[in-house]
Amino acid sequence: LTSVTIPSSVTSIGGSAFWGCSGLTSVTIPSSVTSIGGSAFWGCSGLTSVTIPSSVTSIGGSAFLGCSGLTSVTIPSSVTSIGNDAFSGCSGLTSVTISKGVTSIGSYAFEDCRGLKSVTIPSSVTSIGAHAFYNCSALTSVTIPYGVTRICEGVFLGCSGLTSVTIPSSVTSIEGAAFHGCKGLTSVLIPDSVTSLAGFSGCSGLTSVMIPASVTCIGDAAFSDCGGLKSVSIPSSVTSIGRQAFKNCSGLTSMKIPSSVQSIGSSAFSGCSGLGDGVVVVDGCVLTTNGDSLRSHIITYDIPRGTRIIVGGAFSACKMLEFVTIPEGVKSIGYAAFKGCKKLESVAIPTSAGFIGPYAFEKCVSLKTLTIPSGMWNIDIHAFFGCRALGEGVVIRNGWVLTVNGSCPSDYEIPQGTIGIASEAFWSQRLKSVTIPSSVKHMCYWTFPYCDNLTS
Repeated sequence: LTSVTIPSSVTSIGGSAFWGCSGLTSVTIPSSVTSIGGSAFWGCSGLTSVTIPSSVTSIGGSAFLGCSGLTSVTIPSSVTSIGNDAFSGCSGLTSVTISKGVTSIGSYAFEDCRGLKSVTIPSSVTSIGAHAFYNCSALTSVTIPYGVTRICEGVFLGCSGLTSVTIPSSVTSIEGAAFHGCKGLTSVLIPDSVTSLAGFSGCSGLTSVMIPASVTCIGDAAFSDCGGLKSVSIPSSVTSIGRQAFKNCSGLTSMKIPSSVQSIGSSAFSGCSGLGDGVVVVDGCVLTTNGDSLRSHIITYDIPRGTRIIVGGAFSACKMLEFVTIPEGVKSIGYAAFKGCKKLESVAIPTSAGFIGPYAFEKCVSLKTLTIPSGMWNIDIHAFFGCRALGEGVVIRNGWVLTVNGSCPSDYEIPQGTIGIASEAFWSQRLKSVTIPSSVKHMCYWTFPYCDNLTS
């Protein structure tokens, strides 16, 4: 089959109608057709051109997937939606014109259209799906229309040729890996409508970024592997910085972390060698950069006064650490902050602290003296798991129920005076009943996971 003329009696082209017809070079679609079904021309690699008539209102998922011979496509204004994977793998496409009328572009719609140099996205579009232009490496510029509120995950991931992007003031969130690997971007203007920011990992050409005062959250891996980034300004509106947010930003030589920031994810600044080596303190936050070899030789460490946050993983490689002083003012101890500090024997958590992150002291096997303040309100999963010097199974320290190795008796009575039960304090199928006294004020999430036989 090399050519097809579809008669005017046809109103819809069904799903997989010409699936895998790799020899098909031309097709005539009449104006009677209103819909092109999913996978209708899937794998028609010989097809070099197609005219979509103005009668068509929808193009189904994977409709032209793998039509690598197509060089250009015009989507008429009658179409309102472009399905997921609709033109995925059309590697020969060099230009796409999307007419005004289209409101949504599906996920992976133009994935791996590596020859695509230009695309016109009309003002009618309000939704662009995840990975819509993934690996369109020849694409050099894009203007996202006003009306789009989310730049979804991986939309322009791998668009290494992209040098210019216009983000409208309607956008409120830029999601993970949205522009990952866009090495050609040297600057980007983030509008002051954005509240949640991620998505620029691997943009090695970026040298500076101005984060607007509307942003409250810098997400996981937001700017990781942006080795060319020399300066970044974090506004006082930001309350959280995600995991690996600035990982491997080796060009960063200074960083201002405002007092509004209450949490910083693990490895947020790992590999930021320009900030210093090993354990460093920046604006009241204890961080770790790239100095594992230096950290491994730390025996004692006095965290300076004025510290607010101990960032996840800050001391996780300090296998020789025996003594640490945590001052008043510290509010949170992050994910795996002291994990694997095998020689650490005692820890006094200050009264200012209210949160101990997951795995914070996991496998601190020598830890035998532990002070937990009365103001503590959350001890996350496995915070003290494997700290066998504290005892076996379920242990109580300063009014908190903790687990060391997950074991517990079939019946357990928590003593009066206990104020908190940590996450995963009980996670044994042996447990059948537990008595909780009226003194308990805090029950952290996932307190009784896997307790399938718990009946009372």
